[in-house]
Amino acid sequence: MSFSFEINHRLLEDIRSESKQILESITDYEQEQLVSLEQACQPLKDILGNELQLYITVAKLNSKEPKNGLSPDESASIYLYTMEWSSRENSLYVLFNYALRTSDRSQLRPWFQYMKLFFTAFYKLPSIENQTVWHGISEDLSKYYREGEELTWWSLISTTSSFDVLQSSMYLGRVPTQTVFAIETNNGKLIRAHSHLQNDDEILLPPGIRLIVTRISNQSNGIHIIYLRDINLSSSKQIVSQFARPQGASIVDIQRLLNQLDILCPNGKPINLVARVDGCNIPTYITELFHFYGLTVSWINDYDQSFKMLTMFQMAQNPEQIAKANWEQIKQMFIAINWSGRFSYYTTWALAIERGYIRLILLRMKELAEQETL
Repeated sequence: MSFSFEINHRLLEDIRSESKQILESITDYEQEQLVSLEQACQPLKDILGNELQLYITVAKLNSKEPKNGLSPDESASIYLYTMEWSSRENSLYVLFNYALRTSDRSQLRPWFQYMKLFFTAFYKLPSIENQTVWHGISEDLSKYYREGEELTWWSLISTTSSFDVLQSSMYLGRVPTQTVFAIETNNGKLIRAHSHLQNDDEILLPPGIRLIVTRISNQSNGIHIIYLRDINLSSSKQIVSQFARPQGASIVDIQRLLNQLDILCPNGKPINLVARVDGCNIPTYITELFHFYGLTVSWINDYDQSFKMLTMFQMAQNPEQIAKANWEQIKQMFIAINWSGRFSYYTTWALAIERGYIRLILLRMKELAEQETL
């Protein structure tokens, strides 16, 4: 095994900065157009400073004949990610990963064009299969983990295919106390052919990867090994849909709502959902509608109006659009319905139930959830 003469600090990033919260989806960037690396980085000038243009130029010069079917700009987006600024804390990968794991999702918006280019390239790369990859840190972190614990890493995590790389003198070989994460996954991408550092077999794990601690080994030589298994071992592209899935929207939860909908619409025909109308012609709805609303409202508590409300409300009334919707679009449909009521939330919920749109949305949710279990 040969090692690079430049340290890859990403292999030793302290993952304690990973958020413990359930964060919002990062799929909005998918609506962006693919543009050149220069254009994709234009919104990042104030974030990344004067060095940015120089590193873009270097990345492009080293990405003229890319492998894996990537375009030169796509390959250069990965190359740029792997470069280190003169002050490491100002490097693109440091600030990008900070934005990925922060709970303030608005900080990601300047990155959307770059994300579109980078993740288009990322998902073109072949995934590793049934492989254990390694990430290390020069401290004992074993006390922070327990067997059976599930966790999510929200940023891009750099790993190496070789334990020996981490144990070389350039990395942890001279460190008396260390923690090594051994991660069993199918979702990593070998970026060597597009990286500034090509000798460390760097494998990049996608944001939102969900892991379970399977074993903890505290060895007498000061090496503490945390064994992790990727919960989504089937396909890295499923990470995106899992990332956007409303918390608590399991197949069981969705079916419960469909059963509740059968009460409101026996034989597909809605009952009268209005209990009474007051003197100002404002309706009050039956208790069953309030109960149905209560079962769904937890999916949309973290209200965010950054998307086009009218567009999503129109999509929520279009069966063809509903049939193609992803998790994030479904959530936005629910939010649009929730905030479009003339008198109250329940007005448009009642209308959407009566016209059958809610049933179509729930059936699409069930379909997506079932696809993730295959």
